[in-house]
Amino acid sequence: HTCITLNPTAQRTRNNQRHDAAQLRNLRRQRGESLLLVTRAQADDDERRAHTEGTQAKRHSDISKWELFLSRAGKKGDTFLESIEIGDRFQQSDYFRGFLAYYRRNGFSTKGHGTIGTGRLGTALGNIASHFENEGLKNPIRSSSGKLNPALNRQFKAYKINDPAVKRQPALPLRFFKKFIKMEATETSEAIAQLFCCGLHFGMRSCEYSKTNERQTRTKILRVRNIKFYNKLGRELTSNRKNAEFVKITFENQKNGQKMETQTRRRKDSILCAVRLWATVIERILSYNSTDENTTINTVRVDGRLRQLTCNQVRLHVKTAVTLLGEDYVQVKASEIGTHTLRVSFATMCDLEGVAPKKIMMAGRWLSTAFMKYVRDDSVL
Repeated sequence: HTCITLNPTAQRTRNNQRHDAAQLRNLRRQRGESLLLVTRAQADDDERRAHTEGTQAKRHSDISKWELFLSRAGKKGDTFLESIEIGDRFQQSDYFRGFLAYYRRNGFSTKGHGTIGTGRLGTALGNIASHFENEGLKNPIRSSSGKLNPALNRQFKAYKINDPAVKRQPALPLRFFKKFIKMEATETSEAIAQLFCCGLHFGMRSCEYSKTNERQTRTKILRVRNIKFYNKLGRELTSNRKNAEFVKITFENQKNGQKMETQTRRRKDSILCAVRLWATVIERILSYNSTDENTTINTVRVDGRLRQLTCNQVRLHVKTAVTLLGEDYVQVKASEIGTHTLRVSFATMCDLEGVAPKKIMMAGRWLSTAFMKYVRDDSVL
């Protein structure tokens, strides 16, 4: 056999090449890890922006409750139930059923009385299941086809039967809005009436036209820039807005996470003409000093200073108007008025006028027939 050996110089060259190649691979790995760290942080930030602080807090709270229950059930530190074996007395579904029963009876409250509604239990269970999936584990409560575990499904059905009836907010009749918009009052109350009547045409949520108590909400208050006016030829008007033929609203960020546009046309014979009402709101706001297209539509001048109308102010003013007009006349009790009353009124009016369900969904920005829960069969126009 012939043995081939490299001279010292060639051997050093080869070793240097191997060393350089190893350094290059290590550098690429480090760069890749750095990129992944940065993009993962960006992804976490994007996710946080997509969910409100309240939603994130509820998720963390549900996971904490789950871990506390497991600790009390003898599974401390085993958040994902990885210690369970096939022959064990209790399986995953038993722990989830036990968690629901414990939570249902308010077991996590120091007061320890009352029951938790099925909706809240379902949300908690969904947050816990998502926690499993985020760690790359199988969804512990649903099959691969998405069906809920049969035992859990039966448990939820039993809870729904025993849940108290949901207190439904009423629909205000059209005659209320016609009276409401004409009631003489202060600049603040007039601004509230304008916004409330404007919102009727689009089935708006209270958080879209007034300030809520939540620190951060997914649905944002509309701004001047979101309200556009057009003539018959489709050209945008930035003056003489009351003479426009159409008004179009862009809802930039909604509860369902989608950006949507909707519009309505001028009605010359109606005191509730959406074009004229919205034009009044926008022109009033732009008449104030220090306002522009980014100013929110709930802005009003109070004692020479700009303020933002809150949902509590709107609700209180509507209740007062119902009381002044008379509950017998309105056929609604003032005490029943809530933040969903406007959306309920919109869905009910559309349904009573025979508007097709798909058109109601489009106008009110519902992605499904969920709008039917807002329809009140006992209401009249």
